[in-house]
Amino acid sequence: MAREPMSEQEIQRLAHELAHISPYHVQEFYNEKLAACRLQPGTKRPPDARTIQELVTAWKLLRKYQR
Repeated sequence: MAREPMSEQEIQRLAHELAHISPYHVQEFYNEKLAACRLQPGTKRPPDARTIQELVTAWKLLRKYQR
């Protein structure tokens, strides 16, 4: 069963929490979510919206670190 998408408030809370941990741990979180978003051979089910939102939130923070 797919998890429900995150609300804007939940996304902001996640971004705040990620901003207060080390870049290394943000990268680990990102890698975990990236692996969860990969399509598995033989399945046609895409990742749930919440996992994609978590991935994108971490990705945005990692981009800020590169500037």
